[in-house]
Amino acid sequence: MKGDRILEIRHLSKTFGTNPVLKDIDFSVSSGDVTCIIGASGSGKSTLLRCLNLLETPTTGEIMYHGTNIADKKVNAPQYRSKVGMVFQSFNLFNNMTVLENCIIGQVKVLKKNKTDAHKNAMYYLEKVGIKVNLNLMPKSNFFTYIKPAENKSMLLQTGWSDASGDGLSLLHDMLRTYNREAGQGTVNRGHYSNPEVDALISQAFTEFDDAKRGELVAEADKIARDDYAYIPLHFEQDTYAIKDTLNYTPRMNKYVLAWEFSYK
Repeated sequence: MKGDRILEIRHLSKTFGTNPVLKDIDFSVSSGDVTCIIGASGSGKSTLLRCLNLLETPTTGEIMYHGTNIADKKVNAPQYRSKVGMVFQSFNLFNNMTVLENCIIGQVKVLKKNKTDAHKNAMYYLEKVGIKVNLNLMPKSNFFTYIKPAENKSMLLQTGWSDASGDGLSLLHDMLRTYNREAGQGTVNRGHYSNPEVDALISQAFTEFDDAKRGELVAEADKIARDDYAYIPLHFEQDTYAIKDTLNYTPRMNKYVLAWEFSYK
């Protein structure tokens, strides 16, 4: 019922050694309340919350939860925590689980719900924050170590990448060259694409000083990769330069603007 007293803090204090962090704190929280604790960094906000969830033991005082002093050593702390949620400043998902599994495990392990009810509950709350489809996702750091290209013949991987060389060579080196961790090659080749012909063209392009010939090598490698890998560029950037009409300047492919390349008309 709205207005019922849920939590009452009485004369709560916490010291670390000789350093007092919380001094004689008193406040209460009733059903329907939203209580904000505002203060400078290091003023004890996190320590207070940790005391309320029994992650820290108060030095003195009482924490009354529905009339029971949970600061008493006889209280079953895990059982109490199952009823009082806490979100840490630096919270993390379990990397070996999908998003949906992360939302289910606490309900099953702590609240002892069956998996069917936990699944329905997770879906309900995820939909409330706008996540309605494709819930069996993994954190990126785990997904790319989990996939096995030899077994997963069809994968759609979207990525963004810039190309400092301006001619596409850096893009091919990082995204389409055979993955070689020690040599730093194919560092974002997530699908583990490999074609010796493409690798050879990329290597040749890196040693070619003539811009036109290097461009031809890059174009040839790019065509081969697109034909057998479904490599689809989604964005092509076009840059516009504005300069005084008394100056001459030819833009560089790598987009660097060098003062000594300007000249007067």
